[in-house]
Order: sequence, then C-alpha cells, then structure tokens
Amino acid sequence: MIEEKRANRRIKISCFVALGIIATAISFGVGTKVGAATGEPGSMTDPLITESYLEQRLSQFTGGTYSLVSLEKGGSHTLPAGERIVLYSGEATAKGNLIDLTDGAILKSGNSVQRYHEYLISSDDGGIKMSTAGLLFSSK
Repeated sequence: MIEEKRANRRIKISCFVALGIIATAISFGVGTKVGAATGEPGSMTDPLITESYLEQRLSQFTGGTYSLVSLEKGGSHTLPAGERIVLYSGEATAKGNLIDLTDGAILKSGNSVQRYHEYLISSDDGGIKMSTAGLLFSSK
C-alpha cells in the first residue's frame, strides 16, 4: 500500500513537471508569434537606443550637432569633405570613399555602410545611397 502511494506520488510529480515544460514551450512559441522576438534590431519596430540618446552621444564625441535625415529607397545624401554621417536604420552603400571612424578603415565606394558606424566624408560630393528606406544622422 505504501509503495503504491509512492508510485502514485511520483507519477503526479512527473505529470506536473511535464505540464510545466509544455506550458513554458507554449508561452515561448506564442511570444515569438506575436512579435516579441521579431523586428530588425535598430529598425523603427525595434529601436536599440533613442534618437535623443544617440544625438547626445554623437555631440559629446565629435563636438558637433547632427540632424536626422529620412531617405527613401534609392535616395542619396551627399556632403562636402570633412562632414560626418551615421546610418541609423536601413541599408546603404558608400558614394565615394568614406573613412570609417569607428573601425579606422576606408570604405570603398559601392560597399555596404554599417549601421551605427561614424563615417567621415573624404571628398566633396561623397555620401551614401540608400538600398532601402532608412534614417541617418548627418553633421550638416
């Protein structure tokens, strides 16, 4: 009789553990379906940082003021030599050679611009061309 009660108790505990695991799996699945794990990092649906925070940090390091520029797919933003640019969202390619101040490297014309990297325009009429719609911070 005692052994039967112990066996029943083990079965009940096993059932509760199994139900807990199943409930956790279902909760995780539902969370990802409703968008808890979707959205491209840095996009408008999943911003990693606020615009005001980024502007504050950029002005601290560069001593300048940045303005937010919104560009459509295919749009471009050109600046004179010495100006700076930071891609906040979207995808873009370099228009002219840019100096990546974040990595300390040269980005050749036509190569992909990395988000959140600060680029120095190395020649007049340099800048970026958007492959998708996006936002950028421009020193001018």
